[in-house]
Amino acid sequence: MDLSTKTIIARIKDAYERSPIFDWQLSNGQIALVGSNTSVARSLGSPIPDEIFIVEQNGQVRQLTHLYESFSRHIEINGLSWSPNGEKIAFWLNDGPNVNLMVADVLTGRVVNYCISSDLFLFPVGLPAPIWSPDGNKLLVENRHAPDKNNPVQYKSKLLIVDLPSKIAFPIAENQNPVGWMIKP
Repeated sequence: MDLSTKTIIARIKDAYERSPIFDWQLSNGQIALVGSNTSVARSLGSPIPDEIFIVEQNGQVRQLTHLYESFSRHIEINGLSWSPNGEKIAFWLNDGPNVNLMVADVLTGRVVNYCISSDLFLFPVGLPAPIWSPDGNKLLVENRHAPDKNNPVQYKSKLLIVDLPSKIAFPIAENQNPVGWMIKP
């Protein structure tokens, strides 16, 4: 919606009643948001897959991801996060029992799976969006994993730093919430 003219400049249809999943890229005025790919024909009772759409300031909409074409099944997307330079979007892809860390290139639409997964059924609350480092080379993510053997109702999580250029992930903390990066004042 253009607030100055109070007119709707773009509409993204979503087949599900849920809170909107989106992230703004302030430097170029774009928004990335999750919507249902309603162009995918579905059989009776089968869900419509999620895709990421980019909306420009002028209202132009383009579909960034084409995940249904790759996976040929229902998938859900959560936790969008733009890179600082606006060239990539990190997100969680739910393909069943697990969610996987994915990064999409905004110009090409190419999506890379970084093989960081978390078990969805262990925690009732969704994973926080990946957090980019200020230089855009690393991501801070929460990895939820198997229950503690000593306490079957207590589950564990790790905070991981994912170094994208080297494709290496390493833990930095356990049972903590990701908040952000410390930078020099």
